Amino acid sequence: MTVAMTKTIDQIIAGHAARVGRPFGKCKKVSHGLADDLVINGYPAIVLRCSGYEGDAPNADKRWLDLAGKFWWVHYIVRIDETIYDLTRRQFHPSAPKISIQTPIDLKSEWNSVTVDLDWQKTRFE
Repeated sequence: MTVAMTKTIDQIIAGHAARVGRPFGKCKKVSHGLADDLVINGYPAIVLRCSGYEGDAPNADKRWLDLAGKFWWVHYIVRIDETIYDLTRRQFHPSAPKISIQTPIDLKSEWNSVTVDLDWQKTRFE
């Protein structure tokens, strides 16, 4: 089955980024919605689940800092080929852009574990 790409990646991502608002605790919902929209438009997106933050985040949202040590933090992002899109990175780094772009190598250097989000993957087949 061939799907016509009706919107560009940039249009889809910008549209989702504009709706994020305050990013704390929204990464899973935002990433699932973004990936769904990208897949519907023919792009090979997947949602990744990251856990065990190993980066420096002294200005992270206070709720993260109060919640638990960084080892217990969990985050969700979207990968298309070799590009990582993070629309809620500001919950860890307030000065990050609304659309944060990384490589898989950069992502892996920040997180102890990076895997395909099985919750999102499961919904793709229901």
